[in-house]
Amino acid sequence: MHKLLCFIILSCMLQGCGVNNSAEKGGFYKSRNEIFIDDSLNKAAKAVERGNTSTLDELTEQGLDVNATGLHGYNLLYWALRSGEPKSFEKLLQLGANPDALTETGKSVTYLAADNDDSRYLSLALKYGAFVNGISTAEMDTPIFRALGGQNLNNTLILLKNGADKDFQNKFGETPAMSAAALRNFAFVDIMVEHGADHCKVSRWGGTLLDRLEKAEELMDKSAAEYQIVKRLLRTLPACNI
Repeated sequence: MHKLLCFIILSCMLQGCGVNNSAEKGGFYKSRNEIFIDDSLNKAAKAVERGNTSTLDELTEQGLDVNATGLHGYNLLYWALRSGEPKSFEKLLQLGANPDALTETGKSVTYLAADNDDSRYLSLALKYGAFVNGISTAEMDTPIFRALGGQNLNNTLILLKNGADKDFQNKFGETPAMSAAALRNFAFVDIMVEHGADHCKVSRWGGTLLDRLEKAEELMDKSAAEYQIVKRLLRTLPACNI
């Protein structure tokens, strides 16, 4: 019971349970008029919503700063992501929008795109120079943590292909693989190990990925498909000399 409670608490911490994300949630639910009060920025945001790239060109020629921000530090690139407008998203990137600019919540558009179901946004951000290991100051982690947490396989693979740091340690000292294990996403743990993740990194709590897998094995339903993944990893990964 004690092990199960610890597992749940750690999973909660890694998912941000109890963390005040009111600004991010507020920004998501607010309208264009509430976020973009400035007239020219509001007009640009309206063009973004409609995929009107020619208007974005015109406004930029008239002096629009494509990196200007509205409420909570949200910019036009964020608005394109939220509006589901990949054409506007790419046009803004072509016009010089910075995908790594942080909002007041400490998260960039690149970071937020990492768990978006439409992988075009993440791919475009990286194509136009986004830093694959850009740090979210809110979570002190990188986009691959976001992709793993959202169980977004395609984005995880895109990030790995573009050089994501497999062994980056967040504010808890957790690597992406440790984080995935805490969230019981063992297929993602398997992918990280396949791509060379170091299973012997030690977290702030003093444990390794192997420790996490051993605890998970004790708690798992032995008939579950992912149990076989855990069992295989424990059988094949070498012991850590710590």
